[in-house]
Amino acid sequence: MAKLFAENDFVFVKFNFSYNVVTPQNPMSFDDLEAFGNNNYIIELEDLHLVINWVLENSELAAEIDKDRINLTGHSRGGGISVLKAAEDKRISKLVTWASVSDFINRNKVKAIQTWKDKGIVYTFNKRTNQQIPQYLQFCVFCPFFI
Repeated sequence: MAKLFAENDFVFVKFNFSYNVVTPQNPMSFDDLEAFGNNNYIIELEDLHLVINWVLENSELAAEIDKDRINLTGHSRGGGISVLKAAEDKRISKLVTWASVSDFINRNKVKAIQTWKDKGIVYTFNKRTNQQIPQYLQFCVFCPFFI
């Protein structure tokens, strides 16, 4: 997608969140399970904020971008983060999501939430990689069901 946009004279910045399960050395494999386990929505919102700031403040891009037409595109959970960022950041003019999550709060079953509280960790099975992906309790300590 980035290549298609660039070929059509759009400035397109593609990035992975800092606590993503992939690494710069191996961007196609789920190698950094510990980072992913320590990820949360606040970290992802801050990552996106830093990227937007970098784009807007980058002198090399200044002549290439229209600061009044910053668009976000996101897939899956990145789509959900893009929705949240677009809602809170007036600099975003348009939003496109693909297969975006629709609900951050109610994504987990009640039984899993209790296990999460009791053990401090839950695992999600990734069918594509056949891995158990950890998520530590800190991931959702700000969610209403913990209050």
